[in-house]
Amino acid sequence: MKWTILLILLCGSLVSICALADDAKGTHSRWVIILTLTDATSGKLVKQGDLDADLEFDDAIKCESILARVRPTPVSGNLAVALTCRKVDRNVIVPRWGIVVTVTDTTTGELLEQHELDPEFEYSDPVKCQAMAARLGPIRAPTNLAAALTCRRVDRSNAVLL
Repeated sequence: MKWTILLILLCGSLVSICALADDAKGTHSRWVIILTLTDATSGKLVKQGDLDADLEFDDAIKCESILARVRPTPVSGNLAVALTCRKVDRNVIVPRWGIVVTVTDTTTGELLEQHELDPEFEYSDPVKCQAMAARLGPIRAPTNLAAALTCRRVDRSNAVLL
């Protein structure tokens, strides 16, 4: 009987630990500013989406306080603009930093290509990412091209609007 009670208590604590760990990996709510464009004459939705995906808030009060500081955006024609706060659930993922290769034309300054080097070269710390980019060294390019390795935050989360 003693062993049965002890086993039940042990299993219960293991389940609660796993539930907490699973909850930490799951989703957590954030607040984002949503931009809505509507045709004022017909009332039809023209476009709707995040104003800036990097602009997120922990609670609605912070989001609303930013909106209170923003003046209404003047729009020409028959478009109406609305900024609202909306709750978004995002998968909680540790921020990752990836090495990006950028190639530009030195004569025109035009960006020719930019892409991630390899998902294998991702780091949880931007300093480690920059150190690896420096270690990989400068890229030799023809005289009219410039190539550089930089680090950029990589977002692999999936957002679901509520």
